[in-house]
Amino acid sequence: MATKQTFVQIVNKKTGQIEKIISMDDLNSMTLEDKISIVRGKQLFQIAYEIEPVIKVEMKKKTVVEAISYEPEEVVPEPKKTTKTRKSTPKK
Repeated sequence: MATKQTFVQIVNKKTGQIEKIISMDDLNSMTLEDKISIVRGKQLFQIAYEIEPVIKVEMKKKTVVEAISYEPEEVVPEPKKTTKTRKSTPKK
């Protein structure tokens, strides 16, 4: 049976963004000075799994055949929808 691995998520206090995810084994093997320099001004969260990105973005090159114009198109306002209101009947 595989052993569970524990990770530590390091989050910047000012921005709230995740900076690093380190396995607990790697963190324990660091020297005290390295640990202090990594976590200064940060919040640490213990997590049970590391999330990997699922989406892969590929950029494709395409030659431009015709001129591109960035002129704004005319915006046609949508007509307002009218709603019918029901008259409420008194309850007995």
